[in-house]
This record gives sequence, C-alpha cells and structure tokens, in this order.
Amino acid sequence: MVTPIISEYLQTNPEVGALAAIPAFDIAARIKAHGHWMTDTVAGAVIGVASGYFPAS
Repeated sequence: MVTPIISEYLQTNPEVGALAAIPAFDIAARIKAHGHWMTDTVAGAVIGVASGYFPAS
C-alpha cells in the first residue's frame, strides 16, 4: 500500500520516503514478538514492494 505512494510522489515530495518506516516498523515488531521468522518478513516485504512498484510504473 505504501510503495505506490512513495514511487508516485517521491520525486516531487521527498518527505514521502518517510512512509517506508511504517512497514519497516511492522516487520521489526513481528520479529520481536516472535510472530514471524525474519525470512518470512523479508520475503513478504520483497513481494509487497514488487507488487506495489511494478503496477505503479
């Protein structure tokens, strides 16, 4: 959800890049709570970024 917004508005509004902290915090919280393995969250992040980036470009 964040990737298309960042890729669309980052050139005109660099502060939008701070939105990347939202999923990064979520990943860290899931790992810290032992809810997911790190490999699961990294794989999910890669899939999420790819599915948001490629349709937006």
